[in-house]
Amino acid sequence: EENPEKKHDFTFVRLATLTRIAGSEDIAHRVFEDWFARRNSPVFFPGALEALAALRKAGLRIGTLTDGNSDPARMEGLRDVIDFCVSAAEAGAAKPDGRMFQLCEAKSGCSPAELVMVGDSAEKDVAGAKAAGWRAVWVRPPSQGPAIVGSAYDLSGARAVS
Repeated sequence: EENPEKKHDFTFVRLATLTRIAGSEDIAHRVFEDWFARRNSPVFFPGALEALAALRKAGLRIGTLTDGNSDPARMEGLRDVIDFCVSAAEAGAAKPDGRMFQLCEAKSGCSPAELVMVGDSAEKDVAGAKAAGWRAVWVRPPSQGPAIVGSAYDLSGARAVS
C-alpha cells in the first residue's frame, strides 16, 4: 500500500486511481469533478428531508457521518437541515472506528447517550455507534428485504416489515 495513512480518504484514493488509469492529473481531476457533482446530488427516500426538518425544528441537532467523500453541506435540500458534517478524511479513520463518532460528539456538543445513528450498514453504522455508546437505527432500502429480526442489530422487540 503506497499511502496507508490515506486509505480512508476516498477523494485521495479516487484521484490517485484515476490519475494512474488516465495517465493525466488534468483528466483525472475533470472526471472526478463530474463524478463528485453527481455524487452530491442524491435521491433521498420519500419524506426523509421533511422528517429531518421536523426533527431540527423540534430542537434536535442533525449531523452527517460518512466514510465516503460526499459533501452533505453542498447537497440541495440536505444542507438546509443539517448542523454539522463528519467525514472519514476529517476524522482520520473510517467507520466503525471510534474517532468518527468522537468527532461527531465534539461537533454536536452532545454526549454519546444523547446521540442516535441512523445508517444503512449494520456493521459500520450500527455496530460502530453501539460501540461508541450511541443508540442506533438500521435502515435498509425496501429492495433489500426486511431487517434481520433477532440479530444483534435488530431493535429490541422490533418486527420486520416487508
